[in-house]
Amino acid sequence: LKHKIVSELQPDLLRTIERRMQADPYHTETGFTIIPKTSDGIGLNFLDRDAATYMKILETELQRKNIGMDKPICFLLNPPYKNTDENSKERESTESAYTIHPSILEHTGEDAGKERYLGFLSQILNIANYKYAQNGTATVVMIFTPTSWLIPRPTYKGFRKIWDEHFKFHSGFL
Repeated sequence: LKHKIVSELQPDLLRTIERRMQADPYHTETGFTIIPKTSDGIGLNFLDRDAATYMKILETELQRKNIGMDKPICFLLNPPYKNTDENSKERESTESAYTIHPSILEHTGEDAGKERYLGFLSQILNIANYKYAQNGTATVVMIFTPTSWLIPRPTYKGFRKIWDEHFKFHSGFL
């Protein structure tokens, strides 16, 4: 990877990540950008806006460093697995009591509001489609996933068909 873009919802975690990356010569040499800036004291929600808006935020920050988004995007993520329908107090303590953008719900139905994992996958699909429409750039997705994504769980079944129309499973391990 030539340049890493790190984004997170929780500002405290962003600061921790930035300190670690600044201390690692490899990351300093290959380059990274923390979005939003840790000095802003805010996080960037991955699910509350459409793909174009999210990408504009990333592109604006990268343009400040004279870096373009003309290369393939590789998503490396560990999305939330827990069903947030269980306990509303738990959502508040983790800053996950937010609105899911309608473009995400178009793929997942209301399930993305409960299964945040589906919301993340749907937003990745939206961003990949956005990038492809812009310049024909392919997207690579590397997901650390529970095995529930691999089995035909009722909540995932419909979305999995949509996902498989756009991405090809290449390899993996359990």
